[in-house]
Amino acid sequence: MTPFLVLQHIPSSTPGTNSEINPKYLQWLSRDQALITLINATLSSSVLAHVVCSVFSKALWLSLEKRYSSNTRPNILDLRSALYSIKKNPFESIDQYTSRIKALVDKLVAASVSLEDEEILVHTLNGFPAVFNAFRTFIRTRSGNISLEELHTLLISEETTMAKTSAIEAIPTAMAAFHPPQHHGSRR
Repeated sequence: MTPFLVLQHIPSSTPGTNSEINPKYLQWLSRDQALITLINATLSSSVLAHVVCSVFSKALWLSLEKRYSSNTRPNILDLRSALYSIKKNPFESIDQYTSRIKALVDKLVAASVSLEDEEILVHTLNGFPAVFNAFRTFIRTRSGNISLEELHTLLISEETTMAKTSAIEAIPTAMAAFHPPQHHGSRR
């Protein structure tokens, strides 16, 4: 409605006022309305219903930001809770597990939440199953700080070592399954 009235140039009814509209304002208004049209074209009808009354693009954008911002307290609490309670799934690789942690950390950082590497390290270690207890103890008792990159490298190494150990332990069991016990004495 605003652009229609302004662009149609309805003269002022107040005596002694300048009825001429600044051409730069008209240019800005035209661009602003084009921006509103562009943004509205990308919105679903359910979202559009919440911003239809926005006269200027800034108001429209602020309305969308307020409604969908990741900086909302409930969203931040949900992300923190997910990070605090994250667990490594049994069939998940170290890369997959650390990628899930990184995704949560990235979302928290995007929501202007600062996290120390030590805090991330603690949550990462707490999410491991009991087979990683020796590794956790090693990291926790190690003197000096450890970077997240160094932790990732050590975790990959531990995963490789555990896989090799598991494969070696499986060989005697597999051999026993294929060789039935032999009886050396004859019973008659």
